[in-house]
Amino acid sequence: MLLIEENDKVSGDCKALNARPAANLTFEVDGEICSSCPTSSSVLLDNVTRTYSSVLSFTTALSRESGMISCKTKGQQASLDYITYVIPNVSLSINDNGNMVVTQVERHALANATCTAYGSRPTAMFTWLINGVQVKQIVDTVLQDVGCYISSNDTASTLTFLPIGENGTITCIVSLYDVNVKKMLKSDYSVYGTTIFVFILYKYDLIILSDNYHFSG
Repeated sequence: MLLIEENDKVSGDCKALNARPAANLTFEVDGEICSSCPTSSSVLLDNVTRTYSSVLSFTTALSRESGMISCKTKGQQASLDYITYVIPNVSLSINDNGNMVVTQVERHALANATCTAYGSRPTAMFTWLINGVQVKQIVDTVLQDVGCYISSNDTASTLTFLPIGENGTITCIVSLYDVNVKKMLKSDYSVYGTTIFVFILYKYDLIILSDNYHFSG
């Protein structure tokens, strides 16, 4: 199985060894001869066995979601199945403020960070970090139809968090199932609002033993 990015080019060789006469190789994509694919061929003669080895080199771009590439000669075929993936465009916003470099969030109030992956195949998976520490996402919402390697889809994940400190960084990492591809976006926030201080008063007893005075408060 070949896993490759959609519309990416793949190159390879088809070989037919020790044939007599030399094999005539053809290259097919999804069951059709690829007449537009760049190819080159060569034939080598083994002077000892008087047999021929044929090599057909090819380059092609794979645009379908899945299919098969094949090399054929008379009565024989060698095939390789392929699946393509699509790397999504990704956006990240805090409290729907996607255009701000630093988003202001209110102190002691919950904030929402939303990470959206547009047009991924397969479905995108999300990992969240707050100030570099991984946390669990609260809500995953599929905005369009879901289907691993079936159709492109848009997926969003929302993280609800309570801002701590004066500022921080939210990081969203988007990955694709079974594909070694990741995209990472970061968004900074600053905290505004009054800090609440809590004073705790304790009842006290002050006893001066030497003068026999007793004060209570």
